[in-house]
Amino acid sequence: MIKLSKRLKTIANYVNSNARIVDIGCDHALLDIYLVSNNPNIKAIAVDVKEGALSQARKNIVKYKVQEAIDLRLGDGLDVIEKSEINTVIISGLGCPKILEILTNNKDKLTNVDDLILQSNTDYFSLRKQVCALGYYIAAEELIKENNIIYVIINFKKGTKKYKSKDYLFGPFLRQERSKLYIELINYELQKKEILYLQIPRKYVLKRQKLRIEILKLKNELKRKS
Repeated sequence: MIKLSKRLKTIANYVNSNARIVDIGCDHALLDIYLVSNNPNIKAIAVDVKEGALSQARKNIVKYKVQEAIDLRLGDGLDVIEKSEINTVIISGLGCPKILEILTNNKDKLTNVDDLILQSNTDYFSLRKQVCALGYYIAAEELIKENNIIYVIINFKKGTKKYKSKDYLFGPFLRQERSKLYIELINYELQKKEILYLQIPRKYVLKRQKLRIEILKLKNELKRKS
């Protein structure tokens, strides 16, 4: 049985049993192999822009004998996907701007997509608002720590909900749970922004002012009692 990292295993937990997934930036397709091996109803399209990654993915798929359940495609994001093929999109390990680019450039491909399972390496605060603007709401969020890195995994579902600005910024479920890992993440973000603030020359007044506001929001979130 294939073994996944803690991050990928957490992502796998959000995939429905009847999912027709596209895994964008699939790397060696370990997540896809795990999913189809554990549920014969799941079908996967594994996409990557790197030929080397797909070559290794192909070897892994043959090794675990799941050729019939996984379709490998070389390409950028949803460009190589037809909207009728999928109901679930998984994107993990990419930066927020790239994730948003993939989704917004191919909004028509999301017609039948009920689930987005996203793990951004950067700016996950901004990710929530932009994805919700595409017609999704935040169904679940989870923090995990692996190799001394805190990851934010968000499951969006098709539909709409109203959120406060702080919910977009920090996450409605994460704010409510207020776990030790959440506090650690806020402290980490605060430290990063304070260091950055000291590095910005004083002549960049607006940039410094914007960052001061962000720092204040983080500090207020840490002070919040409930």
